[in-house]
Amino acid sequence: RAAAALLVSVITIEAAGLPFKSLYASLGFVTFALGLASQETAKNVLGGFILRLYRPFVQGDLVEVAHIHGHVLDVGWLQTCFRGHGREVLYVPNGHFVSQTIVNLTRASHRRLQFSFSMELPDLAAGGGRGLEKVTSSIREALKAHPEVDSRECAPRASLAGVTLAGVEVRVEVVVRR
Repeated sequence: RAAAALLVSVITIEAAGLPFKSLYASLGFVTFALGLASQETAKNVLGGFILRLYRPFVQGDLVEVAHIHGHVLDVGWLQTCFRGHGREVLYVPNGHFVSQTIVNLTRASHRRLQFSFSMELPDLAAGGGRGLEKVTSSIREALKAHPEVDSRECAPRASLAGVTLAGVEVRVEVVVRR
C-alpha cells in the first residue's frame, strides 16, 4: 500500500506539472537533516536500553562517571537523573554512558581515600625534623588501629605535603572497608 501511495503521489506531482526533481531533492535534504538530528536521540535510546539490560547502577547507587559524581535518582530511556554532592540535580543523556567507565561506589567492598589537611607547625627547635616524622608516624599508627581501615589492601600513608607560614600540610592515603 505504501509503495502504491508513493507511486500515485509521484504520478500526481508529474501530472500537475510540478518540478518533481526539485521536490525529490528537497525531500532528500530534509531526510538527511532528520537523520543527523536523530543520531543523538538514537544514541540516547540505545544507551538507555544498555543501562536497563546490564544495570551497572540502579536508583540510589552512588556513581562516578567522568566528571559526574552523585546518587542515581532515576534511569530513564533517554537520560539519567543524578543528585550531586552540592544537592544539585543533574540530567545526563544516556548516550554519555556508552563510551565511559562507570564506577559504582555503592557496590565496592573497599574505597581508597586521599585527603590533605593543615596543622600548626611543630616546634622544630625542640624536636628538629624528628617532630614532623613523629606526627606522620602517629597518624599512620592511628589509621592502622582504626577498625574500618584495611591495612592488608594497602598500608595507610601519611606524609608531609608542604610547608607554609602557618604550619604544615599533611597528605593521607588509606583504604577503608565499605
